[in-house]
Amino acid sequence: DTIRLSNKEYHRLMNELAQEYKTIDRTHPVFLGHGALFPEQIPILKGNLSNFDGISLNIYPNWDAGRDRAARERVLIVDELDRKLGEQLRIAKELGIPVVISEFGESSYQIGEAKQAQFMTNFTQAVSRYMAGNNDIRYAAYPKIVMGLVAHEYIPEFWKDGEIDPGESGLALFKDYQAKPAFRELSGGYKFINGQLRNIRIEGVKVLAPKEPVVLPAPKEETLKEESTSRPQSPDTN
Repeated sequence: DTIRLSNKEYHRLMNELAQEYKTIDRTHPVFLGHGALFPEQIPILKGNLSNFDGISLNIYPNWDAGRDRAARERVLIVDELDRKLGEQLRIAKELGIPVVISEFGESSYQIGEAKQAQFMTNFTQAVSRYMAGNNDIRYAAYPKIVMGLVAHEYIPEFWKDGEIDPGESGLALFKDYQAKPAFRELSGGYKFINGQLRNIRIEGVKVLAPKEPVVLPAPKEETLKEESTSRPQSPDTN
């Protein structure tokens, strides 16, 4: 029962499991799944990552103040998300391995689909500053350790509304089998990030930059437009 293990025992077990996975399949990288990182965790993690190719982080900086409407009504701008991501990624840099952001997202519940979409735009712009392959001189001092990111989630899982939070199903990028605005914004962000990752290679746990710099213009950050009040709006429950 892993719940009864100390942090050190738990991470030792995870490292042993990663070794077992690699005895079966050495063709796929193995990442350690993790939530938010804290500096005091680094010594334990460093001693138990020998069989991992990287670490994956579930990061929700937009929920630092909570998940109710008041806490999420204002969408964090790019620089705010940059600062919050930077706190995590500068800690992760101490581990010396690549990072995948394995969960991020925002719910349209209570705040509407337009703000969910704006969050996707702002988040992908912020994380792009930490992506391997970013050669923008403005971010030269940033740790370029992020190799990928995965939005949570595509299809709503309504059971989570009762088990976790009422806004869980609103995280979905599709509603009634139709793409929400957030999906389109995310697609644009992914396209930009994929351009940065061109020619990036991983050998072992070392991230190798491309021989030729890849510099792409960042998409323009737009301020969120207020929805028109000239016609009645149906309440957004997802």
